[in-house]
Amino acid sequence: MSATTLSNPRGIATVSLPGTLESKLHACAAAGFTHIELFEDDVLRYPHPLPQLRKLCYDLGLNICMYQPFRDLGEWALRSDFDLALERLRHKFRWMDDLGCDTILVVSNCQPANLCTDNLETSISQYKEAAEVAARHGKRIVFEALAWGTHINLWRQSWEIVRAVDHPAFGLCLDSFHIYSRGDNVDGLGDVPAEKIFIVQLADAPYLQMHVLEWSRHYRSFPGQGEMPITEFMEELRKTGYDGIVSLEVFSDNIRNGNLPELAKDAMRSLQFLDGDGPSEPLGIEFIEFSVSEGEIAAMGSFLHGLGFIKAGAHRSKKVQWWNNGAVSVVLNAEPVSHAAHYRSTHGDMSVCALAIRVDSAPSTISRAAELGYPIIRSPKLGLATSESNIEAIQIPGDMLAYIVDSDSFWGQDFEVDPAFEKKSAEQIFYSGVDGITQALQSLPMVESCGLFWRAVFGMSCKKAPDVQDPLGLVSAWTISAPGMSRLALNVPHTNSSFTGLQVHSDHSAAASGMNIIALHTTDIFSALAAIPERSQLCSPPAKYYEDIQYKYGLTDNFVTHLKHERIMYEKTPSGGEFLSAFTRALRKDGQGLYFQIVQRKEGYEGMGNTSNGLAMQCSVLHNTSTARVTKTRVPIQAYETQEVVPVGPEIKEKRPSICHSLGKLWQRARVILKTTR
Repeated sequence: MSATTLSNPRGIATVSLPGTLESKLHACAAAGFTHIELFEDDVLRYPHPLPQLRKLCYDLGLNICMYQPFRDLGEWALRSDFDLALERLRHKFRWMDDLGCDTILVVSNCQPANLCTDNLETSISQYKEAAEVAARHGKRIVFEALAWGTHINLWRQSWEIVRAVDHPAFGLCLDSFHIYSRGDNVDGLGDVPAEKIFIVQLADAPYLQMHVLEWSRHYRSFPGQGEMPITEFMEELRKTGYDGIVSLEVFSDNIRNGNLPELAKDAMRSLQFLDGDGPSEPLGIEFIEFSVSEGEIAAMGSFLHGLGFIKAGAHRSKKVQWWNNGAVSVVLNAEPVSHAAHYRSTHGDMSVCALAIRVDSAPSTISRAAELGYPIIRSPKLGLATSESNIEAIQIPGDMLAYIVDSDSFWGQDFEVDPAFEKKSAEQIFYSGVDGITQALQSLPMVESCGLFWRAVFGMSCKKAPDVQDPLGLVSAWTISAPGMSRLALNVPHTNSSFTGLQVHSDHSAAASGMNIIALHTTDIFSALAAIPERSQLCSPPAKYYEDIQYKYGLTDNFVTHLKHERIMYEKTPSGGEFLSAFTRALRKDGQGLYFQIVQRKEGYEGMGNTSNGLAMQCSVLHNTSTARVTKTRVPIQAYETQEVVPVGPEIKEKRPSICHSLGKLWQRARVILKTTR
């Protein structure tokens, strides 16, 4: 990563953020940007004279580095059309004088082929004449090949034009999206003279099968949020010696619907992601922390015991318990004044409020996260417990914490170990690790923010996964992965009425983005299920499910009978990979919230079991025959330090309407679905 270190001035196009132009400029300045590209639509909507806009940018410390875009300047078949374009250009130069801006972005012509010329000499001649006009006005033209340009749509074509024009007022714009969306590469970019590159624009994107114009207008993202090789692009750019502005130009529906201050921070983080020594590779999940009320901690402990966990110890100074089985540790946090209490007030009881990530060096990981602008949380030391370890955490988008640890010494230092745990036998250990965790999110912008967090801090990759067939609505899914690290899945419901949607959008419970599936890995699922103390916590798929998979995968009668008896679901890939899984009921009695999954992977299976998850959600809800009212009490955060104040608001109690009516409808719909699957 050091080869891609980004020391260039950092800019952003105003089209890359939502809101009014004034609000965008304030957010950009607050996020630390120093250069701004003014997008023409924003300028046209600005209600005040242009000199006032110039002064606003100056007062905010923003340099207007470019006005954009200017379309269809050259490549005209008729001279009359080119003359009209030159007159438009002169008019824009007068606006730019008022703005104090000397550079304009000109994009390749996109008019119908019968109006444009494919004659290279004619195009060169027109652009050279435009460069001379620009020079007389004290301006510069930056030329960009649009991926959907009629005749010029590759960066090497635009470079050929710039080289042939050979004018100091005419230079090259390199845009990562336009390069990679054409399936192009940056081979040879290092040979371009740095002085001929006037600006570099960065945008990432997921790889999609659609017309490139629609792709560009709706699905771009900040670097690190998509799948394009931005670091490769930057490595090749470094070879040129270019030290000019690197700017973001992102068109996205997700951004248009996002939160402006947070998006501006993510925009800056996406450039910082390319800076420094690179992320810390995660070595695994050390523990999962649940936020549990004092009234529910016994019930939660009983549930874990039913899955084979043993109470390993209690915290020396806090209302915190440690439960363990093999390589999986769970922490139950009932501390009344803590991040866990705050999280419980907004996400409900028995919810995952934190993960502990094992890394090689905790200080370097914390330092990188702080440089990226993520809030750092420090646990308090209560009473005289000065010997307790000081574990720092990073706030993940969505209010969860990621504790960062580089050893397991804190267990013995912070916890009184239970004698029963010390005496446990090898037969009681059957979980080899956390296989994966699924998080339900409220919106697509949250996926991009979370994806950037895991990639920028830990170097994990985020990719689109097959959609999940929630019984009451479709759920979009993404996977985040890295070698040696548990898989993370991000799910966004398409409708609020789906099982997943009820968890993150419901007005009748403590509902917000949060973890909803924890998958525990075992090397022998049949032995693990035989060993767990409480099998009644497992859900039973309907009989027709087993009839279907027997014919779908060509399974033997004995094997299917064994699967059915143990309540195991089964998937098999065309390449022979196998995925065996069993699901528990939901933790909360209302049928919502988190549930556990016990899984075994065979023959290189790499998926998340998405084809089983929809049915598992249904079974988990139907398993819970009672409902419970959830009352939210917002708890102020106190007694622990943070580099950034976490907004909590005043202490309030929210009274919610009865959930019986809503859950009654959900129950009726789920029963109909269950009948159709039997």
